[in-house]
Amino acid sequence: MINPDGTLKSKISGVTPNTYTKGDHCFTPGQALDFVRQRDLLADNSLDYGRQRHQQQFFKAIINQALKDGLDSPTKLPKLLSAFGKAMTVDDGGIDLADWALAMRSLKPDKLLTIKTNAGKLNSENVPGSGSVELLSDDSMDLLKSIKKDQIDTFLLSHPAFIANS
Repeated sequence: MINPDGTLKSKISGVTPNTYTKGDHCFTPGQALDFVRQRDLLADNSLDYGRQRHQQQFFKAIINQALKDGLDSPTKLPKLLSAFGKAMTVDDGGIDLADWALAMRSLKPDKLLTIKTNAGKLNSENVPGSGSVELLSDDSMDLLKSIKKDQIDTFLLSHPAFIANS
């Protein structure tokens, strides 16, 4: 049922995969986790890039909801941060979560631009002991360098295929 690289060879008897239609949804925690982890049975066979797209969509939805719930409200922010802290593990780099929230209060999720490595093209190799791994193309390595140099805009202008349509 499972290939050596960890992907599904075929459907698993007795398991009915969840199907999520396009549009807005209010997921239970289990559905949210399932949605951001799906990769093998996606209709477009996008595998890891489909999972990446789902994670980006979910992140935008979290920001939208946080803004609706009071990300910019000094009276609502403590309760929101407490709920967020209980639901997620955050690598905050030593910066207080409240400072992160305040810095993000003017963020507009519909203005966020999401990107994909390898321009969304699978470039995997089977590594003994690890299974299938995604190899980054030279352009993807240039993408990472452009991020480090704060030149992502220049990179994306010359590599529009790296922009995700989530």
